[in-house]
Amino acid sequence: MSYIAIDYGKKRIGVAYSDESNSIAVPHSIVKNDKEVLKSIGCIIAERNPQKIIVGKSVNFKGENNIIQRDIEMFKINLKTIVAPTVDIVDQEEFLTSAHVQNKNDMLDASAAALILQRFLDREGYKNKNT
Repeated sequence: MSYIAIDYGKKRIGVAYSDESNSIAVPHSIVKNDKEVLKSIGCIIAERNPQKIIVGKSVNFKGENNIIQRDIEMFKINLKTIVAPTVDIVDQEEFLTSAHVQNKNDMLDASAAALILQRFLDREGYKNKNT
């Protein structure tokens, strides 16, 4: 089982994937959010063949959805309908992920996606150990 994570942005989308043991998240790439975005993400999905796609959920300090969350929800619908109808899509709060990324370079968005995925992996690993 493998996972892909997406850090959605209006201009760029960060993508990360899990290692074979699903214990470590690795930055993959940055995809330009343009008319080819679903095709680009589809190529990554075909390459990585994930069982789940983890999408960052954008919330504010109060835990309420940010304005961009509407765009994220539409993106998720298109992703599920057009690109990955058989893949589970799961939300993971992305609260301050970009701010937590130390490496301010071209891979910032992919690193933020890796942080989103790492949070998910850690949470899932914790749940599995306690069940």
